[in-house]
Amino acid sequence: ARGNDLTQAAFHAATTAGLNPALWDQLGKSTWIAEGTAKPERVVYVFTDTECPFCHQLWLAAQSYLWQGKVQMRDVIVAVIAPASLGRGAAVLTAGDPAAMWRKHERAFGHSTIKPLASMDPHTRAEIEANKVLMDRLHVVGTPVVVYRDRNGAIREIQGIPDQAGMQSIFGN
Repeated sequence: ARGNDLTQAAFHAATTAGLNPALWDQLGKSTWIAEGTAKPERVVYVFTDTECPFCHQLWLAAQSYLWQGKVQMRDVIVAVIAPASLGRGAAVLTAGDPAAMWRKHERAFGHSTIKPLASMDPHTRAEIEANKVLMDRLHVVGTPVVVYRDRNGAIREIQGIPDQAGMQSIFGN
């Protein structure tokens, strides 16, 4: 329709089995940073690394959906890209306002003024490592990974940056 590929979202829905509901519960108990509305109609989890340029592209693309006030995106911080990932992730998570710190980092991506922590408390390290274990349960190795419930309530995942139809499927109504 109008030059847009209408097959990708349908193909993904037909070929991706719904994920285990226990994983959804574990995501809710993981350590994440909430963006968007406090009372969402839809929750979307994104495994993200502070040093991941593709995660940043997804963050930029998601902003217009978050402004609509119906979705809450929960950024599940992992450290898989670079040595700075763990320290910067810890700096964001331990900030007085992690969501504000996350926005500050993303707005200056590539030139972030958020300094990676040289040392961190064991609890913060364990939280980030537990997020990675949860990501491993999805059998994925790269970021971003989006986990969401589709219109029928099935739990789905998309690896990488979704195309426009994928974004609508994830964040739209």
